[in-house]
Amino acid sequence: MQQLLGLAGAFVVIIFMVNRKYSLTAAMLCGSALMAITSGLPPAQLGRIVWESLANRTTLELMGVAAAITALTGILTRYSLLDRMVNALTNLLRNPKAALMAVPALIGCLPVMGGAIMSAPMVGSLGDRLGMTAAQKSAANLVFRHAWFFVFPFMPSMILASRMADVSVYQIIRAQLLLTPAALIAGYFCLLRRLSPRREEPVRSISWTTHLKEMLFYGSPLLVSLFLSVALGIPIALALLVGMAAAVGLVYKQGFHLSTLYKSVDLKLVAAMASIMVFRGLVQNGGAVSGLVQSFLSWGIPAELLLVALPMAVGIASASQSTTLGITLPLLLPLLPQANRASYVMLVYASSFVAYFGSPLHLCQVLSNEYFGVRLGEVYRAYWPVLLAILAAMGLTFVLAVH
Repeated sequence: MQQLLGLAGAFVVIIFMVNRKYSLTAAMLCGSALMAITSGLPPAQLGRIVWESLANRTTLELMGVAAAITALTGILTRYSLLDRMVNALTNLLRNPKAALMAVPALIGCLPVMGGAIMSAPMVGSLGDRLGMTAAQKSAANLVFRHAWFFVFPFMPSMILASRMADVSVYQIIRAQLLLTPAALIAGYFCLLRRLSPRREEPVRSISWTTHLKEMLFYGSPLLVSLFLSVALGIPIALALLVGMAAAVGLVYKQGFHLSTLYKSVDLKLVAAMASIMVFRGLVQNGGAVSGLVQSFLSWGIPAELLLVALPMAVGIASASQSTTLGITLPLLLPLLPQANRASYVMLVYASSFVAYFGSPLHLCQVLSNEYFGVRLGEVYRAYWPVLLAILAAMGLTFVLAVH
């Protein structure tokens, strides 16, 4: 009973602190401290659990990936490589609908807190040409930025789920392949299909091959990292290091300073990954989890329902997918069978995403709505079919994979 109370208390403390704008690291460490105090384990054993959680290969890889992707993001934004890539893509497509879908997606590849604000001005400009309302612009900015979270291998939440559940990133991606098309198709039909440009696009004197070359050139650091990781199976951290080297090569003559690299590393994100793994270690090595899960199952609650309902409840409250996965996956790991394990992880990942996306506290949503001057209810009405489409694709994918 003491362990269960400690687990429940840790859960409440983490959600409270995150919502009060404390760092995720501080919240997870306070939750971990409460777990440790109520665990009944001797200090030496607790110290060993913490040390093993921090020093194991999975944790070190997770921290390395977080450092590498934020360093690469810093170079791409500091030297305007991302802006140039986006402009080249917009000119290449020459279709405001296609460009409006592509621009937030490209910027969404970079895990920046509240990153939707970066694409908002471009979405606003393209939306004006299509006669979109402010609510439609904000909804499109959010939907097309986040739709790729199910298949982009460098998302911190994706990597976190992979490491915690001991399932390959690409196994999770294969299990979620239907979810991104479902979000994109639903987003197109509910936001863009009935729109048409207010005026004809001007004929451009620059050939499409020139724009393609510019997009590939300025986007090469990100594209090289993706190719090495996805096509060749090189570890993600190493692939990102190669991408960083490519980015440095592109901007070296612009007065590149080595300080850009270490100043760009998001130490808060790195520390958050470590604190989540410590929390996982304490949860897994205590007796509370197995007792709690067995209690749920003894009440007749299906395991699949728990894998969906718990991440949704936490995701809405925390407005952070990484926080949600960090809290719920350690609790739900006993319910993940080895057979079709990636499909069960998909249930947790997708349901945590839907809750995080729709949370009123979701930073991207708050900033995007503020930029376009719209209320939350207006944006909900614009994009709710997208969330239903994701949930439907999630259910269909799971049924086809498991049965």
